[in-house]
Amino acid sequence: MKQYVFYDKQSGEIRHVHQVISAEKDGPVKVDDNELGAFVERMVDPKTTASLYAEVAPTSSRAATRRVDPERQRLVTKRIPAREQDRMRRTEG
Repeated sequence: MKQYVFYDKQSGEIRHVHQVISAEKDGPVKVDDNELGAFVERMVDPKTTASLYAEVAPTSSRAATRRVDPERQRLVTKRIPAREQDRMRRTEG
């Protein structure tokens, strides 16, 4: 599903993921730049944050980490090895 990904311009750390759903259309919609700009100013610092409109598949934070490659402006998913996932589950309980 396409979503807006707001990320730190230098590190690529994801600050916020957002999608817009329309009652008239089926599923997410892309908003115009002015509407997006107004949203960004309320939610994140536009001086240090950039955005990307990208296909974002649902993924558990236990199974993978995500960031944006600021140079290529691409979403990067790094899988967490199964051993590490098991360790994370054991320490949560």
